[in-house]
Order: sequence, then structure tokens, then C-alpha cells
Amino acid sequence: MNSHGYRKNLKGISESLGYDVLEHRLFSFSSNPLNPTALTIIRKETDTELPSSILACPRFKTLLKEIGGMMFIPEAFVVYPIIGGIPCLRIENGVFASKYEEITNAKTFRL
Repeated sequence: MNSHGYRKNLKGISESLGYDVLEHRLFSFSSNPLNPTALTIIRKETDTELPSSILACPRFKTLLKEIGGMMFIPEAFVVYPIIGGIPCLRIENGVFASKYEEITNAKTFRL
């Protein structure tokens, strides 16, 4: 389970983070008894304003920033194109751009 990155103890982790776990139970049937399947229902907080959209880097799973018509991940210096208003967020579309934020934030620059 650990080597494959499976998540364990979701109920305990959810409760330790302060979430209200409404129900947690194992399914009566599992195709693999070494990997039981469970259902965990958590109450969603409604007083929090959610952003209109959240986009994350497909490789690093961190939030992207829209800068200069591209989606940029500052931690990895990678940009993803936006074509026709649609972000192209496939790993193979990412381009390494270590100076992208500097160049797009500069008032004037020379090539």
C-alpha cells in the first residue's frame, strides 16, 4: 500500500484536520481483501467562498498563475499555453521558462 501511494486512515486524518465526518464504513464486498474499499462522507463547509476555478500543474500538483496569456508554475519555472481560452495542461505541453515571470513583469525589455 505504501509503495503504491494509496491513502490510508482517511477518517482519522479528516478528523485530525477538524472536518466533520458524517459516515465512515467499509463496503461489504471488496475484490481484493488486502485492499478494502471504504466510504467516507465529510460535511462540506458552506460559509467559505470558493474560487471560480482552481488549476494545478499536472506534474507538480501546485497552483498555476495566469501571466501574460500563459499558465505559469513559479516553483518549477514551467509555462503551459492557453489556446482559444483553454489552458493546455498536459505534461508534454509544459515548457521550461526560468525567466518567464521576470520578462512578463518587466515594463520594457530588449531581445
